[in-house]
Amino acid sequence: MPRMTGLELIRRIRPTHPHLPIILYTGNADALDAEEVEAAGVRALIRKPVDVAALGALLRELLT
Repeated sequence: MPRMTGLELIRRIRPTHPHLPIILYTGNADALDAEEVEAAGVRALIRKPVDVAALGALLRELLT
């Protein structure tokens, strides 16, 4: 996203959708602050490149 980070997007979404399970998909996980990610309400973090089987399992877990 050229104009904001994933965490900024989450902060904008969270007030109107407080129960939405959010997965942060990133290629730069090492640069993230774990406390900031947790405070934003991120339910899971997936690193790029994604393993499709792992993504499917995570989605099933979060949506059930």
